[in-house]
Amino acid sequence: MQNGLWYTNQKRQHAKIKPQKMKKLFTLLATAFLAVGSSRADVVTQDLTQTVDGNGVTYTFNQFDSNLGTLNSITFTIVSSIDSSIFSVANNNSTSLSVKNPKDYLTVYDNQGSGADYNGANVILVTTPATGTVGYTLAGNASQNFTVTPKSLIGATAVITDLSGYADIYTGTGNVTFDAIIAPNVTISGGSATIDMSTIYNDTHISLVYDYTPAPSPSPSPSPSPSP
Repeated sequence: MQNGLWYTNQKRQHAKIKPQKMKKLFTLLATAFLAVGSSRADVVTQDLTQTVDGNGVTYTFNQFDSNLGTLNSITFTIVSSIDSSIFSVANNNSTSLSVKNPKDYLTVYDNQGSGADYNGANVILVTTPATGTVGYTLAGNASQNFTVTPKSLIGATAVITDLSGYADIYTGTGNVTFDAIIAPNVTISGGSATIDMSTIYNDTHISLVYDYTPAPSPSPSPSPSPSP
């Protein structure tokens, strides 16, 4: 092994260490172990997955308890946000119209004002029957349900925000909150329609992670000296 703790020479003869040096070596190893142990970091991870709709929903997390140790970093992550379910369109005219480009986007508001707001872009939803940019032709006075294929509103990767600069806001014995809301919409061409997209639901997974260095354990009180 490297670093000079244990080694063999080219003739594979074991190195001999005198008792005094062996004792000193064990002392150094113990000291090194304690040094590494005292600098380790732990994490507190809070995960919440909730169903988000057009009315919005609040995510509530615990603040960091300073009794645990020293807070090193705070990471806020929108892990996933998936749309699914159905929506319906009813044609109010006697002539046909086109239903196309159903979309949705996610917005997350950081109620602490610490910079974790997320303003998503419109994502085109895939449906059955198909709509897309060409559109689905809905006959006069007809109605149709459209099934939404599960679709991510944040793309292929998580949305990660470093909130380490706001330790004072996130430390305490209370809570921090974030509001999430979706805004589904669809384009109608060639007439008027009654649209119900309230049945689209979205599962959004949010994570808040505190990375901290644990407080040192209190030293044990020395035992009293025995009476002579």
